[in-house]
Amino acid sequence: GVILHTTDGGINWKMQASKERKKDLTHIHFLDADHGWVTGEKGVLLWTENGGEKWSRIKGEFKPGLNAVHFADRDHGWVSAEKGLILMTQNGGKNWTMKSTGVKVDLLAMSFVSPKIGWVVGGGGAILKTIDGGLTWLSQESGSDSFFTDVHFINEETGWVVGASGAVLYTSDGGTTWTQQVTGTIQFLTSVHFVDEKTGWATGTKSTLLHTTRGGVAPPPGEVDISQP
Repeated sequence: GVILHTTDGGINWKMQASKERKKDLTHIHFLDADHGWVTGEKGVLLWTENGGEKWSRIKGEFKPGLNAVHFADRDHGWVSAEKGLILMTQNGGKNWTMKSTGVKVDLLAMSFVSPKIGWVVGGGGAILKTIDGGLTWLSQESGSDSFFTDVHFINEETGWVVGASGAVLYTSDGGTTWTQQVTGTIQFLTSVHFVDEKTGWATGTKSTLLHTTRGGVAPPPGEVDISQP
């Protein structure tokens, strides 16, 4: 149940009290410097409105493990969970509704570009998209059965997915088609983030750190675009 907080860009870290000492926490998301949420195993869902000085558990019958949380604005938020389930709120977390996405795999990560449009990924090559704020979800053809662990979109069209065996998938049409990119690694990739259409990073097991300035397109022969100890 560890939560760490920094006010100097990561030079120093201070532990905050989560009150969940016996539960593993899986993901954290802050909308601004004050409002944040944390997910965890066995239905743990925490929130703060003062930068983590006080964390409170959101009450509800959240029995499955909760894997990731994302808010598009102060009102609209989602949590991805085990067994193809999604929690959603439209009032800032005061009330949560559980939705089935139609798949049975664990959903590990999500990315929303607006209160209406978002994606969630998980096991078995699952990529799902919503255009109505999470009320309904449509499966997208990934062309892979990889275990996907993270997804990041920079706009409604452009996004990346990462997962097991060094898998990175890219789309430029909102997920209608996905293309596998060459990473040069077979490590389990766990996180991906892009700041624009060209510049991004992915991390993985065994200290794997990937960096691209070409949107994930392989560099010319002889030029290294990957860092691994």
